[in-house]
Amino acid sequence: MDFKNQLSVGSIKQAVVRATLQHPVLLYPLMVAVIALTAGVLDIIAQGITIAFIAAGVGLINLAVQFLLRKDHHAGLYINGIREQISAARSLTLKRLESNLAALDQVDAARQLVLLENKYLNFVSILDGKLAKSELTYIRYLTICEQVYLGALDNLDDVCNAVRSVSAIDISGIEQQFNNVTQLDEVTQTQLRVRYDLYHQQMQKITQLLSVNQVAMTKLDMVTVSLSELKTQQGRASMQIDDSLTELQTLILSTQNYSN
Repeated sequence: MDFKNQLSVGSIKQAVVRATLQHPVLLYPLMVAVIALTAGVLDIIAQGITIAFIAAGVGLINLAVQFLLRKDHHAGLYINGIREQISAARSLTLKRLESNLAALDQVDAARQLVLLENKYLNFVSILDGKLAKSELTYIRYLTICEQVYLGALDNLDDVCNAVRSVSAIDISGIEQQFNNVTQLDEVTQTQLRVRYDLYHQQMQKITQLLSVNQVAMTKLDMVTVSLSELKTQQGRASMQIDDSLTELQTLILSTQNYSN
């Protein structure tokens, strides 16, 4: 699921500009202006040039209205569209991860999967009750939450890959052979050590990925609590939300680093 870039501030701004430039209240007057200007130049319509200037002026006014006064509306439509795509992709990912984690007997990771979904839905429920979906603040909060949530799911996907990558390594058998190291030749000892190290490197990676998810869930709980207090303790809650969101953004980078 590669929706992180689509939820960035830059992508949202681009979507607003695109929606504004493609809006009929801008396109239709400009079309009239072009037709009228052409007709005026060719002397088909006596007042063609005047009509063209008037239509162009109307178009520019509509452009300003759409961009300055309705940008939150366009941003809200865009973000809702991305959320629908994310929701569909997330449902498929959740089913796949649930199946894979169960098959690989990853109990801790499977538990995280359930907790992450509950915490994400709880955050969105609180956010929907506190802010209008067209507000840029709503979009900012939701965007960061979505990024962290998707990053956490990517982490669980990487856990599955890490487990699979060393599933053919018989770590118990290797450890037993190490107990009788005097009976092994140098080449065998070296190759066993390589496989032993590979296995434990992947186990360490799994531990790191799950730890990042634990931190993300804690921070998400903190943001949710702060958001729930927004009305009664607005100043303090806003500060707590911003601090927690900054930490969540840092976690996105941490997630990417551990996944690589």
